[in-house]
Amino acid sequence: MTAMTKAAIYCRLSVEDKNKNRQSDESESIQNQKSLLAKYCIEKDWDIYNFYCDEDYSGADNQRPAFNDLLKGAESGEFDIVVCKTQSRFSRDMEIVEKYIHNKFLEWNVRFVSVVDNADTSDKGNKKSRQINGLVNEWFLEDLSDNIRMVLNNKRNEGKYIGSYEPFGYEKDKQDKNKLVIDETAVEVVRRIFEMYISGMGSTIIAQTLNRENIPNPSNYKKLKGVPYSPPKQSTTRDKWSDTTIRAILTNEMYIGNMVQGKLKRVSYKNQKLVRVPKEQWVIVEGTHEPIIEKELFQRVQHRFGKYAKPCKDGKINPLAYKMKCMYCGGSFHKHKSKQIDYIRCRTNISQHELCVGQSMRLDKLMQIVLDKINELIERYKDNSYIEDNIVIIDEWERERGKLKSQLQDVQTKLDEKSLVIKNLYVDKLKGVIPEEQFVEFNSGFLAEKGELEKQLAEISAKLEHLNRNSEELQSKRELIEKYSQIEVLTKEVVDKFVDFVEIGKDYEGKIVRIHWLV
Repeated sequence: MTAMTKAAIYCRLSVEDKNKNRQSDESESIQNQKSLLAKYCIEKDWDIYNFYCDEDYSGADNQRPAFNDLLKGAESGEFDIVVCKTQSRFSRDMEIVEKYIHNKFLEWNVRFVSVVDNADTSDKGNKKSRQINGLVNEWFLEDLSDNIRMVLNNKRNEGKYIGSYEPFGYEKDKQDKNKLVIDETAVEVVRRIFEMYISGMGSTIIAQTLNRENIPNPSNYKKLKGVPYSPPKQSTTRDKWSDTTIRAILTNEMYIGNMVQGKLKRVSYKNQKLVRVPKEQWVIVEGTHEPIIEKELFQRVQHRFGKYAKPCKDGKINPLAYKMKCMYCGGSFHKHKSKQIDYIRCRTNISQHELCVGQSMRLDKLMQIVLDKINELIERYKDNSYIEDNIVIIDEWERERGKLKSQLQDVQTKLDEKSLVIKNLYVDKLKGVIPEEQFVEFNSGFLAEKGELEKQLAEISAKLEHLNRNSEELQSKRELIEKYSQIEVLTKEVVDKFVDFVEIGKDYEGKIVRIHWLV
């Protein structure tokens, strides 16, 4: 759903161009400007917020009442676009043009459009046409750079790969250089990296393992394929796997079939320095190429990155690392040895709760409790009564989904009808069928009704999205339970699939273990 765009129309008539023969409150020139600009807004599907008109004022006069009302409305965010016949109708004062059109309007997120001379602040090239002629050559270079950038941005938005070097595990399609296909040799290394990490190995241990087995890292692999490639940073370890390279692979969304580009950009066409772009501004297009890693595995890896645990000497990680919390103070537990036995202890040394002080537990006993609880959960989920209850829930969700889709269609139909009514109202105003006062009254009411319908549309869409998400989560749980039967050994992979965190406490009779599930 696209929110309505509100346009403020500004008209100005100076003393020298006013039609002296017309005996009315408004000159013919103002009427012509209104007619021209209203038709333009209708063609662009913009809602007219209001008309701001000044008569007997020059373009350099900054005391124009309607002009100043327009600026106040722009600053308070009452509309999205200012529309004029020409830029000179807005102002002939270059200082005012620079202050508002090129600065304040951008700050207030207001677009400026003049119809006749094609000024449009959404078009960078427009501004250059108003600069001095001595910069023509520089403009040409900047325009050329912008055109190239626009072409590249279009390719990015279409999900086409424009990088010089493809991600490790992929290669460029020989028939289409903007398409990625799986490299059957390197893909096995990528899959193995994900499998090793999710099994509990850290990125450093993985790198050491690959180096020990003389598996070429991405830069060396490219050289072996004959690709003239030099890594961005030269170092003595550039020919070896590193934890940085491993982490870059493990966090790369490209491996689930999504095209991720635009992470870096050049400062300008004059400055070739690359700067990082915020993640929310990356260009991500889903499903552009064959995935190497399943989404569910990729998500578990990302989840573990947020709770990184240091591997033991053997390269393995405690399956419950960063999953154990104190039931009383919320502190985490750390592992320690006593007489060759692994214990876990609450990190909080001082607490107001007497049961928290010095609390500890044997790690093997905790792991056995968690393993038994997981197996109990699997058996309960496989019970016929539980399956039947899930079927009932799914049926209820399907019925609710049908109702929401019907409501969504009804509101969308009403919204389309309201938009048509508003457009017809504009036409009636231009033809003189209804007077100005009646137009303003009707237009204000219709815009309010349209806004309310858009709000309803957003609320229904949100409910539908929530329902779809719940349905997907339930289906994911069913698939997970179907995958496992009786689990013999508690591993990091199993814990990450089933357990959010484990609370550990005690009473005067013994230990208390409370598991918070992901399923």
